[in-house]
Amino acid sequence: MIKNKKPTMVVVSPIIRRDMQSSFQMFKKIKIIHLYKQASYEDMEKNDFNENTLQYFNFFDLLIKIKKTNPDIIQGSEVFWFPFSLIECCATYLMSRLLKKPLILPAYEIVFPEKKYGYILGKLVKLINKIYCNQAKVIFYVSNKAKINYVNSGVNKNKFIKNLWGLWGVDTKEFIPDIKNKKLTDQKPRILFVGNLVYRKGIVYLLESFLQIKKEEKNAKLYIVGKGKMEADIKKFAYENNLIKDIVLFGVVKNQNIPKMYHKATISVLPSITMNRTAEQLGMVNIQSLACGIPIVTTDCGAITEFIHHNYNGLVVPEKNSLALADACLNLIKNPKLRRRLSVNGRKYVVTNFDNKKNIQQTENIILDMLAKFL
Repeated sequence: MIKNKKPTMVVVSPIIRRDMQSSFQMFKKIKIIHLYKQASYEDMEKNDFNENTLQYFNFFDLLIKIKKTNPDIIQGSEVFWFPFSLIECCATYLMSRLLKKPLILPAYEIVFPEKKYGYILGKLVKLINKIYCNQAKVIFYVSNKAKINYVNSGVNKNKFIKNLWGLWGVDTKEFIPDIKNKKLTDQKPRILFVGNLVYRKGIVYLLESFLQIKKEEKNAKLYIVGKGKMEADIKKFAYENNLIKDIVLFGVVKNQNIPKMYHKATISVLPSITMNRTAEQLGMVNIQSLACGIPIVTTDCGAITEFIHHNYNGLVVPEKNSLALADACLNLIKNPKLRRRLSVNGRKYVVTNFDNKKNIQQTENIILDMLAKFL
């Protein structure tokens, strides 16, 4: 590597998201070129795209574009997102070998392959993952459960470094408490849900719990941000229970406007549930909410409890338990001192552990050290 030359890292993503893309702008010691296939989250603005953010259309197009970037480092995708990430994994594996450049990988998935894909296909996916990970110099794992999943697949445990790769956290100067309007009226408690409107996010249990909440808090409102297959079910539920004015659907809100939604809320809720093929890997909306000083109620789904500690920076309830969810929400609504304590602890926790600028600086140092050893 030429002295004073900023190394180039090409990052390959099947789907691009604004929170990841905006974080890439914080890399100062490494030049990031982001190759993506889709921008289907609908949270990207035109100014989020630049000359280093390029779309690819197929396997061969991806190979050509990786080569054109002349990378010093290649970041691949995750085999456990099979089959959606297969093209990306094959391309980054091949180009890492052909160009003789180090490959780094993220590790998010916590559901064992045999459970996610069935026994036979799961074994095949594990084998592919083992071969792929053998090529990697470093694997950044987000949660302990993710590391266990990979090691269980036969991946060398010495390759792992715990790091919020790709989920570095939030911009703590963008996701901030609403100081100007921080007094929340107890007369109109607002419960906020942000996420995909799908069954695994616990929508059914959220709606059932809201019925219980309304029995004690007549003025309570449920704000729902996102889109998904269950949008029609939510509207039907609101109509059948005479809650059309109390359950408000905002649809998709751009990532840069999400803090304003948190500022509208008294509390936020993420009642995710474990499915056969999925479980919550982190629960970034919890982190966003805490960054904005809004206390949360969430479930013990997936790896959530590695980041949310009950009665310290949030309230954690069992999955699929509408009554427990309602009780926790009511506890927060009725107890401003508890809200305040969780809010202060939550903001402090995020600033300490999930400040994306600080985490990216640490990540750059790890990568540069790895690159120096590789050369």
